Amino acid sequence: MRYRENHCHYNWLTEQLKEFDSVSLAYVDEKLLALSQNRFETKFLMSAQSLSRIIPQLQTNYSILKVNQSTIQDYANTYYDNKQLDCYHDHHTERFPRFKIRTRQYNNTGPLYFEIKHKEKPLYTEKFRIKLCTDDKKTQLFISNHLPTPLHQHSAVLNTHFKRIALIHKQSLQRITLDFELLFSTPDNHKSIKNPLVIAEIKQATGIGLTSTQLLFRRQHDIFPSAFSKYSMACCQLFPDLKQNRFKPILRLAKKIDNGQHSSRNQPVLL
Repeated sequence: MRYRENHCHYNWLTEQLKEFDSVSLAYVDEKLLALSQNRFETKFLMSAQSLSRIIPQLQTNYSILKVNQSTIQDYANTYYDNKQLDCYHDHHTERFPRFKIRTRQYNNTGPLYFEIKHKEKPLYTEKFRIKLCTDDKKTQLFISNHLPTPLHQHSAVLNTHFKRIALIHKQSLQRITLDFELLFSTPDNHKSIKNPLVIAEIKQATGIGLTSTQLLFRRQHDIFPSAFSKYSMACCQLFPDLKQNRFKPILRLAKKIDNGQHSSRNQPVLL
């Protein structure tokens, strides 16, 4: 899938975000500590046009995370896998449990974290992370506790870069992340692909029932859930020779959204 450059512009977004009440990173870390490790995740694909219609409808029930006076955060990830790309293929074959391994740079605040995401069953995710520092023994202990295979069997496979808006529900233990301006690249930057889609993800403590925001997406905007792994999608686009039959429906959906067909009613649920 070849995306058109400069397809999406987000100049309008800054003005819309000014209407939200804001909260600090310290507040979010305290309120949502439980969600930082164990949560149910529901993802949605949408266009920038859909996002522009949805944002104003979230202003009453959500506050926005503001870091260093910015409501749009900058993220850079590096994903690791072994030579056989087992992390990718485990997702493709729907194998459980499965893992994703990455470093994440929070460019607005500076810290670099090593993160391991563990998915034991559909929708439910555990995430473990440690801030990288000079204490190599501490890092090695963390890895041995949470990763089933030695880290030296893995190497950097690809990078992802994106912007993120984090919305915090004012009442319940829930947050929404909105990722956009995605850029996928190989570690040597030999190949890079811009992706114009917006990924909305609702993260909550329980997977029972539909949230009001999920109902809003479905009923008013015709946007239905579909799992979207940035790592797997990036693999499909950067390494097109990989087996990707199971991901073809989501790739077709992404292309439809990119071409202006904003509805995702018929999109598959990929877990």
